[in-house]
Amino acid sequence: MKKVVPSERLRRELDDVLAAIGEEQDPIEAVARLGARLILQQALEDEVTEFVGRGRYERAGGGEEVIYRNGFAEPSTVRTTSGPTVIERPRVRDATAVGFESQVLGKGVARTHALEALVICNFLRGLSVRTSRPR
Repeated sequence: MKKVVPSERLRRELDDVLAAIGEEQDPIEAVARLGARLILQQALEDEVTEFVGRGRYERAGGGEEVIYRNGFAEPSTVRTTSGPTVIERPRVRDATAVGFESQVLGKGVARTHALEALVICNFLRGLSVRTSRPR
């Protein structure tokens, strides 16, 4: 029995949001967040498919060294400028031995470069937590 990949679950979630578009408080925000999450998840899955050289549940051709998928890691949160995004990173068995490292989200990436730049700029401007709270 084939398992449902995270990108397919996100597609179904997006379809549900689009079907109930009148019920959402802010439909543009809901669609944008799910769309961004879907694009990121699909990019990670496609990256592993390209590296392995075959799709999920496809058999490898003979003769070459066989590289195996190893499911998905626990869901992890990547902080972006539009808020936290939960993704599931696909795994490759013995990733370091076969030379795989994600180009989309490198090892240990938990926030985007844009978010880091935003935090640094706010720090340089002198923004602090105390001055940003309403009184």
